[in-house]
Amino acid sequence: MSINILKGKNEVEAEKLRKYVFSKRALWYWVTLFLLLAGLIAYLTIPRTCFPLAYIRNFFGLIFVLWLPGYTLFRVFFYKNKESLVETITMSIGLSIAITYIIGLALNYSPWQLQSIPIALSLFAFSLFSSTAALILEFRFQKRKIGNISRV
Repeated sequence: MSINILKGKNEVEAEKLRKYVFSKRALWYWVTLFLLLAGLIAYLTIPRTCFPLAYIRNFFGLIFVLWLPGYTLFRVFFYKNKESLVETITMSIGLSIAITYIIGLALNYSPWQLQSIPIALSLFAFSLFSSTAALILEFRFQKRKIGNISRV
């Protein structure tokens, strides 16, 4: 009987998380996913020599490498407080450079070596994982914050 109650609570929590994911508070998550997919697709499909489209590839590539990994990790670390725009930008760029360097170092000693496609896929996987983790942490914090307000 306790298993059914526990299962009911998990279903309720899953439904609340589903509503949170599609709310306005999670808009940053969907924009991040769009930029991640756009960056990866632009890199994999647009050749370097196709000059009118190469600018689109370069634009999304810069966002993909210099912004998104750090931004998603920044959201994991600072999901409780809202930092200023300047702090967010500087921390995101600095973290992105560090993360790209660490992923490149790890790939250098792996069987895939230091090639562009494994780097792109690793950055994509890292950013996707950390943005999803940040969304879940933010949801749990908001739930706890709302729960404490309603108890008072």
